[in-house]
Amino acid sequence: MVAFWAAANTCNPTPLSEPLSDLDLNDSTRIRLDTYFECAEGVAVTPYTLGGGHAWAGGSQYAPRFVIGQVSGDLPTGEPI
Repeated sequence: MVAFWAAANTCNPTPLSEPLSDLDLNDSTRIRLDTYFECAEGVAVTPYTLGGGHAWAGGSQYAPRFVIGQVSGDLPTGEPI
């Protein structure tokens, strides 16, 4: 999906990748921000890659890790509504 949007916006296909700060040292997850520059009309495509499980980042570990994976505490998004 990211490749689609980068191509659709005629971005440079090589992103600038940077790991974000590890805000929760106990959750064993990391988040990476990739930024695709040099796109049409001055836009940028900036996807975040979360290293957690299938749960809301910043939310609670509402089910066991073997079911949903580890909840990432590295992106302070809060609880879903």
